[in-house]
Amino acid sequence: MIPVDVIVPIITAIGGGGLVAAILKFVSTSKVDFYNRLMEDNVRLRAQEVQNSIAIKELDAKLDALQERFIMMDNANHSLPIPQWVKTTTGIILSMNSHCYKTFVESTGLSRLECIGLKDEDIFPKETADLIKLNDQKVINDKKTSSNIENILVNGRFEEWSVTRYPIFEDGTIVALGGIAYQCIDNE
Repeated sequence: MIPVDVIVPIITAIGGGGLVAAILKFVSTSKVDFYNRLMEDNVRLRAQEVQNSIAIKELDAKLDALQERFIMMDNANHSLPIPQWVKTTTGIILSMNSHCYKTFVESTGLSRLECIGLKDEDIFPKETADLIKLNDQKVINDKKTSSNIENILVNGRFEEWSVTRYPIFEDGTIVALGGIAYQCIDNE
């Protein structure tokens, strides 16, 4: 590219001085307009950045509060002295408290974390898993809590448990199933 200080004398020498002046005026005016637009954009972007920063701080505070509540609820669930769990409507285990794990799953060799994402048929014998699935489906179809006496494999032997399943709704739609269980008799 040829520098302006070289072009201007050439154009002036061939009689285009007025053209050079017009071009230079246009270029300098365009530069000023461009600079002013950049400054306006910069001010607008900085104002938006401040608004976004405030919004992020507010969301962070809400997230912190939710995390504290979740930790408190999680601790309460794990302290519950009876088995408690939550599954999707398709039977995928989302959560189980410590008592549920120790009572029904620990003897299988799976860790509690390994159970998350599994289905009952991945943990229990087929006949037990089929019964669980049938009772879960009843809650989904009826859209209400259901209680049953079930024979559940515990440490290699079947025991009677009173199992209560309940639908978990969000905006009128069942999004998950919760459950709790009480041992009916002491088999020991």
